[in-house]
Amino acid sequence: MKASPSAPVARVPLRPFSDTSVSTLIAGFVAMMTGYTSSLVLMFQASQAAHLSDAQISSWI
Repeated sequence: MKASPSAPVARVPLRPFSDTSVSTLIAGFVAMMTGYTSSLVLMFQASQAAHLSDAQISSWI
């Protein structure tokens, strides 16, 4: 059985402004903030577990 060559796929140009909605912008912002703040929370918890001072914590971040 021979595999037939597939036809070339037509590429659709990107339309960033017409493909964007308010809900996708909000979802992206929420995902970004969750990523940043969860990392920050982990760093604070690790620094508190290591009994670091406030000055050491602020210089670490």
